[in-house]
Amino acid sequence: MDWGAFKKREAVAKLLSIFWKATLRKHGFGIDGAGFPNLLQVVKDVGLETSGKSAAVRPAFWLLGSSRQRGQAPLRAALLMVRQRAPPILRLLVVLVGLAKSHEAEDGRESRQWYSRIPEIVVLDPSMSSKELKAKLSEVKDATSHFGPARRAVLLKPGVYPHDMWIDIGYYTTVAGVGRGPESVVVPDAWVSNDITDQATNNFWRSLEGVTVTAGRTMWAVSQAAPLRRAIVKNELWLSHKAGYSSGGFMSDVEVNGKLVMGTQQQWYARQVSLPPEGLYCTGGWNYIFQGAVGLDKKDMHACDGGMTEKVSQVSGIPRSAEKPYLVFEETSDWKIYVPKMLKNPAPGAIGKDRESHIDRALYIDSDVFIATPDMSASDINRGMATKEGMLLTPGIYRLDEPLVITSSGFVLLGIGFPTLVSPPGRSCLQVTDFLNDVRIAGIMLDAATPVLGFYAEPLLQWGSRGETDARSAEASTGVASDIFARVGAFKYLGLGCAPVRANTLMEFNSDNLIIDNVWAWHADHDDCSNFTMTPNNNEKEPMLQHKFKSDKCWSQHGVVVNGRNIIAFGVAVEHIIDGHLLVWNGEDGQLYFFQAELPYHSRLNLESRYAAYVVPPQVFNHFGVGIGVYIIGGHPAYAALEISAFTDIRKVLTVVIGKQNQLFRHQVCQVMLDGSRICHQPTHCQWARCYLATLPHGDVEFYTSGRIRPMVLPNVHLLPQPEIKQRLILDAEKRKEVSVDFEDTEAETKFAIKDDQDRHPRPNQRFASLAMAVSLPLGAAALLLLAVRATFIFLRSRSDACNDDEALSLRQTAHESEGTMTVTLI
Repeated sequence: MDWGAFKKREAVAKLLSIFWKATLRKHGFGIDGAGFPNLLQVVKDVGLETSGKSAAVRPAFWLLGSSRQRGQAPLRAALLMVRQRAPPILRLLVVLVGLAKSHEAEDGRESRQWYSRIPEIVVLDPSMSSKELKAKLSEVKDATSHFGPARRAVLLKPGVYPHDMWIDIGYYTTVAGVGRGPESVVVPDAWVSNDITDQATNNFWRSLEGVTVTAGRTMWAVSQAAPLRRAIVKNELWLSHKAGYSSGGFMSDVEVNGKLVMGTQQQWYARQVSLPPEGLYCTGGWNYIFQGAVGLDKKDMHACDGGMTEKVSQVSGIPRSAEKPYLVFEETSDWKIYVPKMLKNPAPGAIGKDRESHIDRALYIDSDVFIATPDMSASDINRGMATKEGMLLTPGIYRLDEPLVITSSGFVLLGIGFPTLVSPPGRSCLQVTDFLNDVRIAGIMLDAATPVLGFYAEPLLQWGSRGETDARSAEASTGVASDIFARVGAFKYLGLGCAPVRANTLMEFNSDNLIIDNVWAWHADHDDCSNFTMTPNNNEKEPMLQHKFKSDKCWSQHGVVVNGRNIIAFGVAVEHIIDGHLLVWNGEDGQLYFFQAELPYHSRLNLESRYAAYVVPPQVFNHFGVGIGVYIIGGHPAYAALEISAFTDIRKVLTVVIGKQNQLFRHQVCQVMLDGSRICHQPTHCQWARCYLATLPHGDVEFYTSGRIRPMVLPNVHLLPQPEIKQRLILDAEKRKEVSVDFEDTEAETKFAIKDDQDRHPRPNQRFASLAMAVSLPLGAAALLLLAVRATFIFLRSRSDACNDDEALSLRQTAHESEGTMTVTLI
């Protein structure tokens, strides 16, 4: 063996190794072998296993193994060209050239990534310098404003970020780690602080997800439309500053290793959170719900209640849920959308590291997903959606000339950076057709743009057609709506000259078996069209309560309407709807966990005689709600916060009058009987301007169908107060007639025998059909004419009331006290 030649080749190899190591680092590649091509295969392809002379170049090839897999094609071609046809050192030089070409190709691909021509998306990598990271984050924060048009998404690739990097999350900004789990993306600090008013009550429209935060104190001082998801907080998580009001909020799949400090938060909903022992700390607050939580103990709960046992609700179980879809960047440089599974009775606490088992499917960005940008027309987007399994809605304002329509089962629409769909005049922003399975919609905003003088406007979001029936069982999932925020108001960016707009209904859910996962319907109580400036002292100089805003001239009728059956909602907020009930739940077997409503305080309408925040019509026999909060600001009184059927099971009801005495609510809850009569209830106890009601006595109904009794399936609610059941009924599911059932137990089965058939409450179409058969045609025509005249009179009177605050609908009441309730008859 020529040892002299060998030494020369070895020296050359070492120099090349040093050179290539520097080149790799320059291009942002590591040398730890993670996610690199198979080194042995590279060595084999070149023909340099372990024999004699090839040993000299093995160190260089170890470094060459650091190339990413996407660069293997040019590399492999170069390797195969020289295999067994040239001396080892020449082969090495050819490989170096091939790798250099592959990295040039990769740089080209990076510049042609799906996000490369979308400046509103900022992709960060841990290999960037602290200076570069800070500059990019500062640029994002400075771009957005309260009612401005800018939208931003910050995507954090996996890794550990520099200790001096912090993320201040502003308006209309998504900050998301794109690792497989939050433990893959480690940031030193991410926070939201009080705004210019020294409060957090306007900190809307921002989100954080998919990260681990290592700061000693993570500050998340937010209000509505600011979700925290898939996160690990290594130390304390504060939901507000020590001073300054806050009005949140929503979190799901969050692990907190230190204290969870609720601070000044008025209300909050938390699902599948993990806390350490004695990990909850409260100093105030009105209405908190923890569902499927781990770590809560009686001591913490009692301290958090502050003597008001209705303030904190703990629900052990979750009937069914599915987490929000999210973006993932794989080590192979593939971008995907992970779609979590639909889970029945999921395990409590944060999901943890076993996330792969919770993923139902993954959509490849390159092949399965249509990427929409604001410069596309609605028809272009609809055509793109029709060819793919999902759509990524990128940041920006989408001025639509026709609704976006989802027409296929399994479709996933994921928005990042709060993309905002502006409705076509009179039309919806987004529609989902009937009879689809497992549609997911997440992370979008909807804005009304129908002129206020228009006759009718479709719901901004319409999921299914009203009146359509779906024969599928309750096991079938039609879809999940996550982080959807709709609003009506006068905003400059709409380009309408601050003209008032309207929305009859902001969100309407008609399909059965849906999951509603954090939505907010907002009629703006402030805007950027009204010469009002937010300042620290504006509550003293010119309170929002007294200012006249352009948005006050906008019109809205309902915030959220639920017509579908077996719909479960986690976190619903509706505020300031001026000409109708805020939430109307018409569907059977509905479940609502956490509701927050603020009645309109700029409206000229008379709430005393008109509308409630939460309505379940008398013909609904199965409905469950917990953690219900309704607020009044200022001096507009309300007849009742809730109007519900006699069969509705509600627990932990809160009413608050902000700035006035609690007598502004004449009643807290009214139960409306099938014959139209009412039983109205007062709170069980009050503290300051906050009043609570633990439970209500109500009727209990189970449906009889196909020889079986089908009760509504509720999760474990044993930690909630238990209501008194006044009456138990079994109704025929189709005819809505009461049936008396004898239970005859046998070893094999339980048999049911129908004894009588008393009509309890037919459906509306059956009621009208029965009326038509019971009366003659002339009498029916006269009755309809009388109803039309009465309806016209009521409409004209309501319009008059809307224009004159001083005129109120007179009510004659007969009332008497009976077992702590007040029965009120309206004449």
